[in-house]
Amino acid sequence: MKNCISRFCLLALLLLMTIAPVRAEIVGQTTENEYIHRLIADNGQELCFVSGEKDPSLSYADVNFDGINDVVILTQRGASNFVYQFFISDGEQYVLCPLTFTNYDLDAEHKIVRSCVNGGLAGGIHRETLYRFDGTEAVLLRWAVGEEKEDWTFDADGYTVRHYNDVLTLQVWEHDPEMDGILIFEQDVSTEDENALREAFQAENDALWSGIR
Repeated sequence: MKNCISRFCLLALLLLMTIAPVRAEIVGQTTENEYIHRLIADNGQELCFVSGEKDPSLSYADVNFDGINDVVILTQRGASNFVYQFFISDGEQYVLCPLTFTNYDLDAEHKIVRSCVNGGLAGGIHRETLYRFDGTEAVLLRWAVGEEKEDWTFDADGYTVRHYNDVLTLQVWEHDPEMDGILIFEQDVSTEDENALREAFQAENDALWSGIR
């Protein structure tokens, strides 16, 4: 996941150079104590969104690759995860994308939006998701997951879970509308072997992007 982290750091630097504080009005709070914001976009449209930040940040980017800038709002700032909300332009108005995107970056050549959640272990625990927009709708393509390995053993009295804190299970899934997903890659790797980790992460990345770019 070093590539994921380095790309995120570069993207975060570029975004910090271009984003601006949103001139938004706080109009309420959710039951989770997040702020409900209302702002006026560049076209005069009123946009409402939820954020954990009192002062979220706004930028414009063509995230669906149709040649028109969309509204990108940084709604959550964390130590290693930045969460964004998109409002997609349909040419006349902005349409809220119900998904959020974490540490996102854009592959313009293949029209892909990548979201990458860092869960710890220097990116070893992660979820990396690929989307392609169809107009204003984000279509899920594939996702990769890295988690600490677990074994489940079932018997007449119930089940036993064995957890390995020194082994990662890496998986890549293909989206299938008829199923939860199709597993196309899986590998266990020791966290104590740097060379094996590097090779496993590369194999995961190759499987995630195979046939897409």
